[in-house]
Amino acid sequence: MNKKFLCLTSLAILATSGLVSCGGSKEDNTDNNTNTKPETPTIKYQFSGHYTDETLTGYGYDWYILLNLYTDGSVKGSGYNILSMDSSSYEDNGGFREKWYVGKWKDAINEEDLNYIDLSVSYSSDAINDMGGNTLTGSFTYEIYTKSDNSMSFTIDVPVFSGRKQEISGSTTINYKDFDEFIQKNLYTWTEPESIAIFNNSEGSLARLYVQDEGKALCYTGKVDPATKEAKYVISGTWSWKKDGDKLIFNDGTVDHEVVIEGKKGTIEYEQSLMGHTIKYKYVCEDITPILEAEGSQEETAKELVKFLTEDNSSSITLFDDHSAKMTAFGGALNVNYTWALDGDLLTLVDNVDSSKKLETTIVDNKAQINYSASLGGNDIDLQFICNDLSKLTEFVESEIKTLAVFESADKTATLTVLSNGKANLVAYGGMLKPIFNWKYENNKLTFIDASDSSKTMEAVIEGKSAKVTYNDNLGGNAISIEFSCSDISNIIG
Repeated sequence: MNKKFLCLTSLAILATSGLVSCGGSKEDNTDNNTNTKPETPTIKYQFSGHYTDETLTGYGYDWYILLNLYTDGSVKGSGYNILSMDSSSYEDNGGFREKWYVGKWKDAINEEDLNYIDLSVSYSSDAINDMGGNTLTGSFTYEIYTKSDNSMSFTIDVPVFSGRKQEISGSTTINYKDFDEFIQKNLYTWTEPESIAIFNNSEGSLARLYVQDEGKALCYTGKVDPATKEAKYVISGTWSWKKDGDKLIFNDGTVDHEVVIEGKKGTIEYEQSLMGHTIKYKYVCEDITPILEAEGSQEETAKELVKFLTEDNSSSITLFDDHSAKMTAFGGALNVNYTWALDGDLLTLVDNVDSSKKLETTIVDNKAQINYSASLGGNDIDLQFICNDLSKLTEFVESEIKTLAVFESADKTATLTVLSNGKANLVAYGGMLKPIFNWKYENNKLTFIDASDSSKTMEAVIEGKSAKVTYNDNLGGNAISIEFSCSDISNIIG
């Protein structure tokens, strides 16, 4: 940590006086100079924010941001990694980066006569890639406008690996008078979860498994606070466990681990490969009796439907029958949870944490490839997941689709079948006419919208539980009109 020392010196100027004695008068030529101490700049605006990302927390990074704009126009910014678990003073704090940003600011007026802050910042000497060790460089300009509640916010580039951004907010309210207060107000705190037994890792790093009833175990990793010597833990994943005869088996989300039982003692031992490094784990529970005596009322777990694998089978994306999906890569170091949906041949996976992050692929001949790109630890990741047989997925989706109602023509030669997936299939003239509709029921109105031409709509006339709808079109140059009716649409209207 760099320290600055401000040395103030004073210069005393001694004045001499001369006396003219030849019939003249006495003049005082004393020259008095007074040195004034320069004003120390104070914080005019303060901005702060919290940058967290599931691809980083697994590596022990979770940053708080502090940006101070001073009365002399200077700017200084810092960062504190709360997962360093360090509560030491800022000079000795291993998780604190004092010199993240330097810069300048000024008040300005835009072309529309709106006041704003003209801010320019650059990464400073503490902007270091913690994984790669290289110093990050970057210069940025921002225009910050005041909102109606006198608060301000903008998205700043964050020096925690490349390409990271975070919205920070601020005003003239000073929440942190100094760096130590910034650290102390953002310390990591944790509450030990309830459990029926605990496995402690005895191989180096701090890690625990908190075993809970109904087949769940919470995996926590930890560090020791250098200031207090207290061990603090953060959740890193959820495991499951089950009893299989005389065996006790834990699953970390990808791999089964059988417990070696010796009397009351239970041990789980395995290795994990992470970016070329082998990490050994040896979880030990001195008394597994509460687990063995538990009734083992396992939670009903979702069943695996299909699995996408990388070429070397080291990473996977698994789709389950509850429409959840999980990506596991780099030996379990990267875990991302998704919700999947299949619309026709388009398979979409939406990130459960950030819905703007989506993975899409088109199924062709029951095969598909999912491409995943991200930045992890300052390194670009490109993974290709392939599944050569998606028949179970398509069969499952088809089995999920239920018929809610069937509209028939008066002569029963044409039908309009309303399905639970939001589709409605019209079949007439022996299959020569087969348009597909999207349907919706809102505000007591049932509307059918042609899937290929949204300008073509039909609105049903509802009477109690029955309904009628008329389809008009042109077939072979001839105008046609088919009236459909259904005696019970209660599954649609509820």
